[in-house]
Amino acid sequence: MFNNKIWVMGGNDGSRYNDVWSSPDGSTWVKVTNSAGWSGRKAHSSFVFNNKIWVLGGYDGNRKNDVW
Repeated sequence: MFNNKIWVMGGNDGSRYNDVWSSPDGSTWVKVTNSAGWSGRKAHSSFVFNNKIWVLGGYDGNRKNDVW
């Protein structure tokens, strides 16, 4: 949870995505952005620290070791 919302960032369904979605209840979802600053990827991690959501690593066709 961040700002009292659930967040989903990126992923893969055969294509890699860098979209961001949020929901206050897990039923109603709002697309925050279709294209975040990081490349579309899968197998990444995210966490909340210092009042920010951080995205780490993953795979966008290459293994990533970046932090957003």
